[in-house]
Amino acid sequence: MTFGMLAGCGTFHTPDGVAGQAIVSSEALARVNAFRSKNGRRPLVTDRNASRAALRQAETMASNSEMAHNIGLGANFPDRMARDGVPLPAGENIAEGQKSIAAAISSWEASPHHRANMLNGAYSGIGVAVAQNAKTGRHYWSMVLTGQ
Repeated sequence: MTFGMLAGCGTFHTPDGVAGQAIVSSEALARVNAFRSKNGRRPLVTDRNASRAALRQAETMASNSEMAHNIGLGANFPDRMARDGVPLPAGENIAEGQKSIAAAISSWEASPHHRANMLNGAYSGIGVAVAQNAKTGRHYWSMVLTGQ
């Protein structure tokens, strides 16, 4: 399912359309909460605004074929979060190339900075999304964490 095209960029889509996003979000929530539980942290809940921000970031990265936190319109993190109604403090993990949410989360668990974001006790909400570049087939992942 194609969601759109940004000026001068290739099209992008989620690998399994909108239904796929719900599955990714549900699996991500379960995996992140299991990881947090193993590390003595309370569980997160899905946050609608964080989910919207994560999807917008994944789509922007996919359409530009570039993994970056500061990319596209309104590129700085605080402005992006404000646009989607995500209160600060907030955190973001991004990844490129992994073909499953399990692989993306495993890569974040192995990275000290990303691991710290997922275990941050100040966060109570999460949104996770994936988008795929239609030309290259590469997956772009985004996780937004918020204190709600």
